Amino acid sequence: MIEIEDLKRVRVEPGDIFVLEVDEPLTRAVAHELAERWREAVGPDAPLIIVPKGLTLYRRAVDDGSA
Repeated sequence: MIEIEDLKRVRVEPGDIFVLEVDEPLTRAVAHELAERWREAVGPDAPLIIVPKGLTLYRRAVDDGSA
């Protein structure tokens, strides 16, 4: 069972990507269900990434050749 501890209202801005950290591994079906519910609530323009707690995501800048 999925337990939601803290739910907050967010304002989604264009280009936002949301990361959901989970304590326990999820089955593909549960991850799909979470992502589907997210799309229903927020819309398709706010991607959701589901990762295990403790995983760090980094942004790597891409050189566009303009410098």
